Amino acid sequence: MCEALRNKWGRCQILAVLAFFLQIFACSGNPLKPSSPSPSSPSGWIWQNPLPQGNGLWDVSFTDVDTGVVVGEIGAILRTVDGGATWVNQTSGEGTALTGVSFVDGNNGVAVGMHGIILRTTDGGATWVKQNSGTTYWLTDVAVTDADTGTVVGCPGMILRTTDGGATWERQTSGTNKLLFAVSFTDANTGTAVGEGGTILRTTDGGATWVGQTSGTSEILWDVFFTDANTGLAVGNSGTMLRTTDGGTTWVSLPSVTNDDLFAVAFANASVGIAVGRSVILRTADGGDTWVSHPSGTRRELLNVSFVNASTGTIVGEGGTILRTTDGGDTWVGQTSGTNNSLFGVSFTDANTGTVVGAFGTILRTTTGGE
Repeated sequence: MCEALRNKWGRCQILAVLAFFLQIFACSGNPLKPSSPSPSSPSGWIWQNPLPQGNGLWDVSFTDVDTGVVVGEIGAILRTVDGGATWVNQTSGEGTALTGVSFVDGNNGVAVGMHGIILRTTDGGATWVKQNSGTTYWLTDVAVTDADTGTVVGCPGMILRTTDGGATWERQTSGTNKLLFAVSFTDANTGTAVGEGGTILRTTDGGATWVGQTSGTSEILWDVFFTDANTGLAVGNSGTMLRTTDGGTTWVSLPSVTNDDLFAVAFANASVGIAVGRSVILRTADGGDTWVSHPSGTRRELLNVSFVNASTGTIVGEGGTILRTTDGGDTWVGQTSGTNNSLFGVSFTDANTGTVVGAFGTILRTTTGGE
């Protein structure tokens, strides 16, 4: 697990952000220090209130243009009701890292993290209640499909499911002890989880049962994205790209475009998709059948990508990197973030309004598309 995290976030990020709860001390070099906020810099991205509060922030979820929640280290939960202009610290009651958050509507959401922590809100994130997960293992990701049904994945091969709004969580038979990094549902019934050792698991009954898929690789798979119930793409280490067009019954390894690790993938529509990794941007215009490398203009690691419509997307990454496209990923332009802190999560509610979160409590907001 530690080696997997080294591959994704880099040695410096782990020393600065993750070491305290993962007990990783093998990194060399000087520890990172949070960069000072620069509210007056000529940037379309503005530091938010509160300014960096020290805790790394790992995930962000908006339910509408005004209401959003970010989660992070030491149980950090911040909530906005004004589109990110101001953020209020919420009481999670926990001191452990929260690494994933998912909302199904404006009221119902779930946050997960280390030591088997599951927190649930039914009032849009104003208050959070701890759920009984029945485990102390790290829970990495969560997908909520309706107010009652949700799925959590983690270590080792952990899959938990609720059908009563989180009142109870039942462990599912995954058939693996590999660490699962991501879970994604295309509808209430159809979902996919990916992780270590080329692991791919698939459900067609809302998470009640999971079936292992043949991936044909032993590489770590970091992310998975489906454009519909049948067509999906998984990405991972050493440039691994796997595609399915039959709902995961078969996965085909795509011709190698790069040997760099790929950390995230997102599609703007059924045809146009972007995969990002170690300073690399790959683009498809035919639904993932073929991929072409595009200049990123940076040597930094690119950690996440999100599209708000068919044309407009944003990439975030190491060292405060923010890249933006307005032509469906054909070209990417660097934006001034005003920080050197690594950025891990990005969420846009429209083409202009977006929020980025990252190390040392970084929260950045734009209402101008980052321009």
